[in-house]
Amino acid sequence: MRRLASLLRRHARLIIGCAVLGGALVGANALLTKATYTARAQLLLTPRPVAPLQTSDTLVTFDAPYVDSQIAILKSGALADSVLNELGLNDDAEFWSPNDASGALILNDVRKRLAVTRDGISYAINISFTSRDAVKAAKIANAFAEGFIRGQIAERAQQVKQRQEWLENRIVTIRQQLNDANRTVQAFKSRGDFTISAPANNRESLEELEAKASTYRKLFESYLYAQAESSQEQSLALAKTEHWSKLHSTNGLERLNGEIKRRTEVVGIFPNDEAIVRLVGAILLEQNDEWAVQRARYMTLETMATLSDDPVVGLPAMVL
Repeated sequence: MRRLASLLRRHARLIIGCAVLGGALVGANALLTKATYTARAQLLLTPRPVAPLQTSDTLVTFDAPYVDSQIAILKSGALADSVLNELGLNDDAEFWSPNDASGALILNDVRKRLAVTRDGISYAINISFTSRDAVKAAKIANAFAEGFIRGQIAERAQQVKQRQEWLENRIVTIRQQLNDANRTVQAFKSRGDFTISAPANNRESLEELEAKASTYRKLFESYLYAQAESSQEQSLALAKTEHWSKLHSTNGLERLNGEIKRRTEVVGIFPNDEAIVRLVGAILLEQNDEWAVQRARYMTLETMATLSDDPVVGLPAMVL
């Protein structure tokens, strides 16, 4: 201990000087280094319908490749570029560089400050962004999350649109086949030949013709149901937030479809497509007038105007 105390006394000035110099360096570094803030946002992905894989001792249902692909989209340059343009970061002093005419350096800087990670083994994704401004960091992190959501909605709407177009084409074909089958049954009955079993000339029997017509009818109804579901998905993808409460249930459409089915079954077989349009069109016009006046329960023209390229915010005048 005496030797240690003697050594400290002999080198006291050097030790004090080193301590003062170290403190000065730490203080200078604190003054020169600007504070940074990290803002975080979290996204929760909707799992895709995946068939579970049964293993020997566990049931695997987590779709890791799907989550990784969504993380890759969040880190993509396309999404970062859209955020740059949306928030005007190309002119921000924190990111701007005089030697960056193309904006590539700003884009790389933004992508370096962005961190996207999966929250454990879950469908939750953490988005964090670092900036010298806390408000700016939060705004950019939220912009990445919102841009990702908009992209997902647009992609889903495009998929639903393509499916809707395919269903419409199939419905036209099935409707024509159904009408042909019904005409064949009526022509068979008009001849007065009610043979149940197959005749000797290999023509189809009445039972076979009616079974074929029934098959086409069920197929036609299934396609109509699929089209109604597809239309609902498209509406939910494009609708505004205030419309979601009106679109969460299909009770109104189901009642309308039931009324159309009830009235068309009374007629049975229509002579042509124009007759169907006249009857169903009259039902739809009647229902439209009812929905137009029930403003508390259904969407109004004013709230729907913002979703149309050619909005009509008023009902046409009627001459009584």
